Amino acid sequence: MEVGVDDWKEQSRPVLMQILRQFCIALWLVDYPDDAEPGKVDFKVCGGSAFLWQTDSGKFLVTAHHVWAAFQERLRERPGRCLIFYLDRNHAIPIFGAKPVSLDQDLDLAVFGGLGIENLKPDEKEFFPQPPYPRSAVVTGDRLALCGYPKDLRIDDERYNIIGMVYMQGAAIVGSAGVTIRIPGNPPDKFRTAAVPSLASFELPGASGGPVFAFRDWGIEWVGIVSAGGGPPHYDVIIAPSRFIGEDGTITRPPTML
Repeated sequence: MEVGVDDWKEQSRPVLMQILRQFCIALWLVDYPDDAEPGKVDFKVCGGSAFLWQTDSGKFLVTAHHVWAAFQERLRERPGRCLIFYLDRNHAIPIFGAKPVSLDQDLDLAVFGGLGIENLKPDEKEFFPQPPYPRSAVVTGDRLALCGYPKDLRIDDERYNIIGMVYMQGAAIVGSAGVTIRIPGNPPDKFRTAAVPSLASFELPGASGGPVFAFRDWGIEWVGIVSAGGGPPHYDVIIAPSRFIGEDGTITRPPTML
């Protein structure tokens, strides 16, 4: 029987989820109302997820391009009234001095660096180290795991948010050109933490930009970014492969897209 989207397991986090969440942050653009009174701010949030990644070239923040595009649109509409934050425990911490390193709308990838990223020192998070050997391509059948922070998870009486995470495992389905990866939307290994409300759909707005890992003989390998959640009837998750991002953060398109 096919598992419905409302049947996500709400239980203790799997051990692997505890590991993956170290490298995934909730990324918010907070809009301050013009007439906000001190201590009585009703924040408007444009939210996504992001991956903390470190190579020999430095530290990077990687997310989906459409997350950054949504932030940019709001920044243009509301100059001086918006600020980018990440969430650490239950604290919203601003990110200053981050700058785009490489952007690709078609691949749906965005990489950021600069002092704003180098100086990030989150209490509960860490940067995932680039392994000392070449990253491998994902092939159909590879076992993948992903995580992210859906938005609109604020709990009453909390100033910011007690954030909940969604986590999923599934077998990869790689497109013929190798540009996109899918995970079927109804695998048995799907979890949500208690802070996540019952999910009405599998679109999971806000989980875009969350990291995707593959299981290898030597451990886990970062292989992509959550790009989109497909609609009914399958609710597949679409993944942007990270192998197009070099160690310096530069995105290089595959020959099939040139």
